[in-house]
Amino acid sequence: MVYLSQRNKPYTSTITEEFWNAFKAYIEELCEEGWFPKYSKFYGDIFDGYWKVDRDKLNRTMIQEIGKRMFPLNEMPDDETIVRLIEFFFKIVSKPISNKGPLNIYDDNDGRYEYTIRINNLFQNYRIKYKLWKGKVTMKNSEIFDDMISKIDFDIPDDKETMEMLSIALKKFYSRNFEERKIALEKLVDAYQRISSWEDKENKKKSVEKILSKITQNEEEFKDLLGKDVQELWEMANKFMIRHTETDKIPIKDEAVLEYLFYAYFNTIRFILKKYGYLKENKEDSNKTAEKKGIDDLPF
Repeated sequence: MVYLSQRNKPYTSTITEEFWNAFKAYIEELCEEGWFPKYSKFYGDIFDGYWKVDRDKLNRTMIQEIGKRMFPLNEMPDDETIVRLIEFFFKIVSKPISNKGPLNIYDDNDGRYEYTIRINNLFQNYRIKYKLWKGKVTMKNSEIFDDMISKIDFDIPDDKETMEMLSIALKKFYSRNFEERKIALEKLVDAYQRISSWEDKENKKKSVEKILSKITQNEEEFKDLLGKDVQELWEMANKFMIRHTETDKIPIKDEAVLEYLFYAYFNTIRFILKKYGYLKENKEDSNKTAEKKGIDDLPF
């Protein structure tokens, strides 16, 4: 759900003052409820007492993590500092699982889970193009594709270099730095080139033909259609400034163009890996954890 006042606003990569104020209010709420037990002390009777955050102790940790004292949160800092604050509080949050003041028992995982959900709701509600994932603020792209990527695992027994390229590409693609995201696309195209030579390292054309036959099981109509897509991906790799920097190449300046190219290459690579039996999706350990918590997916 998006707030009515925000519905018609475009997504932005700039953190707004509205988001900052909402984030501050949420942190204040967590402080009042004792969600930072390492830095909190309970005062008064367990039925009507209150929690007080040890500012000096919390700020000493902040200095080590962020480089300066920032608690309590007052004036809005720059975007990078806000991101670091979000990640900092993720590390120290823990959910009280009883209401007995100083006798509380805490659950770190539940605390981080609920914190992640709330932060991502704030990003969504205030149309910020970020998400909190496994304790890190990353760029939000396509929810459908990102959900698929988050559950993907692969094992290429005879080509560890391609595995490394794919791992780097998937990691850097979610960076908030545009240059890092361009490196992600470059690594993905490099992996695409290596995969194209799997069946014949001396003749790429013959290799691609063999790969197409294998993954389409020689269904000619599908093979022809997929072959056209594969050829178009090679043309884009040669025309855009992805792996080469010649002046006649088209530079990538638009986030949307970068995302389109990344998903186009990724989808084809994913299909090839699946047909070769190198792809694993919906990791068993993630599913078991999700079943235990009664949710479809864990955000960390």
